[in-house]
Amino acid sequence: MDINVDPPRTRLLFLVVLSCFGAAYFGYSSGVIGGCIELPAFQRSFKLPPRDSKEFNTIASNIVSFTYIGTLVGSLAVIPLVEKLGPRIGLAVSAGIFVAGCAMQTWSGGELNLMYSGRVVAGLGMGGSTAVGPMYISEISPALIRGFLVGIHEISFQITTVFGFWINYGVNRTIPPSSSAQWMIPLGIQLVPGIILFIISLLVLPESPRYLVRKNHIERAQAVLGRIRELPPDHPDILSEMHEIKAHFDMIQITTRTQDTRFAGVRGILLSPTMRARVASGCLMMLFLNLTGAVALNSYLPSIFRTLGFNGTGRALMLNGLFAALRCLSVTLSSVFLVDRYGRKVLLIVSAIGVSGVMWYLGAFVTVDRPNPGQDSHSSSIPGYIALACIFLFGFFFGLSSQVPWIYCAEIFPTHLRSIGVSLTTTAQFAAEFLVSKCSPYMLTNIRGGAFFVFAACTAVMVGWVAWCVPETKGRTLEAMEEAFSRRGRRSASDAHAELEKGSEEAAVVEADIEG
Repeated sequence: MDINVDPPRTRLLFLVVLSCFGAAYFGYSSGVIGGCIELPAFQRSFKLPPRDSKEFNTIASNIVSFTYIGTLVGSLAVIPLVEKLGPRIGLAVSAGIFVAGCAMQTWSGGELNLMYSGRVVAGLGMGGSTAVGPMYISEISPALIRGFLVGIHEISFQITTVFGFWINYGVNRTIPPSSSAQWMIPLGIQLVPGIILFIISLLVLPESPRYLVRKNHIERAQAVLGRIRELPPDHPDILSEMHEIKAHFDMIQITTRTQDTRFAGVRGILLSPTMRARVASGCLMMLFLNLTGAVALNSYLPSIFRTLGFNGTGRALMLNGLFAALRCLSVTLSSVFLVDRYGRKVLLIVSAIGVSGVMWYLGAFVTVDRPNPGQDSHSSSIPGYIALACIFLFGFFFGLSSQVPWIYCAEIFPTHLRSIGVSLTTTAQFAAEFLVSKCSPYMLTNIRGGAFFVFAACTAVMVGWVAWCVPETKGRTLEAMEEAFSRRGRRSASDAHAELEKGSEEAAVVEADIEG
């Protein structure tokens, strides 16, 4: 059932933007680190071996990929915290941990072990906030514009990624390589969004109404929902939305009343065919998100430019910034105008076809022309310019759907299993991101063009999987996702609503029997 709510108002947008500071510090950290490793001052302070050597690739991949060890653990560890204290506290704790990790990186003083440790600790905070942020937004969003609002999370990530790329370009031009400030300033800026999220999570963000219903704080949930929607708590739209949330939760209580609550979440995932389908769909979508090659381009773009024959630290950092700006524009346009109009599947398919096409060309270019990473041998050739254009086309096509897996995973799980479901899919994302980020520098150095072929082939497989296996979720309320993932999969919305009403009536009967 679709709830008749007004378009987003100032307060709802304000809360969504504030809750996206976790995405902001994740995006900035992801964008800044690859270019930071390329800065002369960083290489001098940490006594790094020559670029493109095996030893350099090992250190670079460790600095980048160790973060994803932390994010993987953090996305799982945040589950019990969110279940007990709510997503608002989960965001605050994640932000505090991230700040501690960033401080370790900024003042690591040329000690690689301290840098590695700081990346892992910051990753814990990134994993927690990335698991909780989209979930929190989806729980306070109306169904008809949920894709747009959750998409703001990805927009925040992309905007700060752009900022991270251009910060490296700026310090490379303005701060001498002899000064450690050239790399400490970019890393120190990570502290700002982390501190902001920590403060606003404790002082500004309201608790999720669905979490409050789950904790049986019904009146408080209704009041919070009214404030978020900027409507009186007794407004028909608020009452209607609360009725659907409460009916869905009552139906869940009936089915779990006799179960051991210690393992209710795990049992709910393992024993329900639709839950297994949702987890599988979410995890596969996150896996394919990384197998497009986006992690490699985001973290090792300067190295990729050298692989294509475009050299020079300043030039590579400038191209980084332009690439990130185009991708950010694509994500923004897609989130604002496309994702709730054309749906999740269409964007995924169009994006995957475009990404696969440009990756095939890049693989063929590197394999046939064999550009020398140490020379600008292809920076003025027609095939070289086409390869450069393909990098930017990748950013555009990938940006069309990069937010979709996060939107999808935040909306497909029922209230009582949302935290564990989102955490599992987020963990899958970070596990895939760690593997791809760890392997990418070796692939680019050793198999060169073959690396692009691998990404192209994986993305081509994704097209078929999305077309045949992924249910569309556009416009459905969070309580109506059972219909999309049921084996029949073709039941009407009225049938689903009838089942919901029946569950509500059964819940009322059970409650009356208990009270009697």
